[in-house]
Amino acid sequence: MIKRCGWMVGVVAVVLSALAPAYAQDVEEVVFETFEAEDERLSLLHPENWVIEASEDGPGVVAANSEAAFDAIADTEAEYAPGDVALTILLFPTDYLPLLEIEVEEAFSAVELAEAFAEALFVTTDEGLVAPELGEAEEVEVEFEEETLVVGSVELTNAVSAGALVAFELQEGILVIALANTAPGEYADFAPIFWRMLASLEYAGNADDLIAQINQ
Repeated sequence: MIKRCGWMVGVVAVVLSALAPAYAQDVEEVVFETFEAEDERLSLLHPENWVIEASEDGPGVVAANSEAAFDAIADTEAEYAPGDVALTILLFPTDYLPLLEIEVEEAFSAVELAEAFAEALFVTTDEGLVAPELGEAEEVEVEFEEETLVVGSVELTNAVSAGALVAFELQEGILVIALANTAPGEYADFAPIFWRMLASLEYAGNADDLIAQINQ
């Protein structure tokens, strides 16, 4: 179980925005390539011709299907053009949850994890940035290469986009926070691609390696 003890915006808040779970596009028609970080620890599949780079905010990636969408990732007020999508996937040590004032008990589900992250990160700040409206947390099963990935998803809506935050435990001590931005009402066209990217995510290290990488 996860218990949220308070509010704190930081660490990954600048790149977090919106995503919505849906299943409209035939992902089998998309040609994927493999992205591998320079240190060869993190890798995942992504559609060819997408812009993708290692995240500057910690181990993870930022990706988009256009330069304009990629540039908009760090802009919390950006409006995405029809057809544009931008994704953020970050690795987060379980030991760092207290930085977001999230208390983790011995056992927790992906749904509880996503709900706790959403409530801790998407709040009204002193700078006047208004949090998106949060929906109910739900469980989503993603099938890939005969494996099933179980993630937690929380629907988010605001004036310029609609979607959800997704979170799950990649391996012991390592969590994944993942989001995407699209024009309002368009995430259904991209969600299957996003699920494929998440399901292909690999990290060649353990929680201690991740913490050391963050503290470099």
